[in-house]
Amino acid sequence: MSFLYQNNISFIKSISNPKNLIQKRFEIRPKRVKYKKQQKGFFTVNSGGSLAGTIPQIGEYALQVTEGGRLEDKQLDNARTSIRRCIKQDKGAKVYLTTFPDRPVTSKGSEARMGKGKGAVEFYAKWVSAGAIVFELTGCRKETARDALIRAARVLPLKTKVITAPKEGESRTPPRVLPFFLKQRFKLAEALKYDKKLELNKTEEKKL
Repeated sequence: MSFLYQNNISFIKSISNPKNLIQKRFEIRPKRVKYKKQQKGFFTVNSGGSLAGTIPQIGEYALQVTEGGRLEDKQLDNARTSIRRCIKQDKGAKVYLTTFPDRPVTSKGSEARMGKGKGAVEFYAKWVSAGAIVFELTGCRKETARDALIRAARVLPLKTKVITAPKEGESRTPPRVLPFFLKQRFKLAEALKYDKKLELNKTEEKKL
């Protein structure tokens, strides 16, 4: 009885500590960080030609974000639990989280006065750009995967869509696309060539 009593006391002490509750509730958090607090930041805009992270690498089905924004650890955790509940009917089905919230977000009281330093860390978040993949699924049927990813999309605050992996034989490395500024230069060059052609045609017509 004494052994059981000691175990119950240790369990109660662990629950009474709020830090232990936070760590057990939200598994998607960094265990150790170099800096306790960071600046707010912003999601990256892919102005270059790289499309890395926009094609599923592990799974057969994936949930892709169609707009940039911030995802919280609570939202990702709730989405992952909803996916797990939905795919547990298929044996061997697995879910992979491809984004990890590593940026701490702080907050102060609603009526706190100015100054006295930055607020305490409330949660962790991740900035994702448009086209980034959040979840990947393997070993489940198409209907189950679609239903699970749609349920997860309802939890997330950003617009998403369900995509499938490339077929067998096709490469999973994303294609390289011309950067935006190069596309603009090519458009201007084509426009200049077209103007020169018009000018030449006009001069030939005048000579005739």
